[in-house]
Amino acid sequence: MTRARETSENARQAKAWVNFTGTGTVTRNAWFNVTSVTDHDTGDYSVNFETAFSSADDYVACVTASCQNGTNAIPTVHQFGVTTASTGGLFRFRISEGNSYATYRDSDNIYVIVFGE
Repeated sequence: MTRARETSENARQAKAWVNFTGTGTVTRNAWFNVTSVTDHDTGDYSVNFETAFSSADDYVACVTASCQNGTNAIPTVHQFGVTTASTGGLFRFRISEGNSYATYRDSDNIYVIVFGE
């Protein structure tokens, strides 16, 4: 199915975003349209939206993460091995070492921004 290209000013605005601490007890530092962040396991998180999208196909999320203190590894964000898929109500992702998807890691600061319908 081909979707129409949205050209309104509203389409250019973030629909949700969050800045959170991903080590120890996960803590939201600043957010918009995010009710909570779930820490499933080391490097495995879900961002839960206050106002859900129709489906996971109705948004795109961009994630960046800082290196954990004491490491030089570049964090890699992916959905490889995630057992519960993203939905309209949440975006789930993992963070790994840059050289190994199998080595999951927590990151000091994680930033997620979401655009969609």
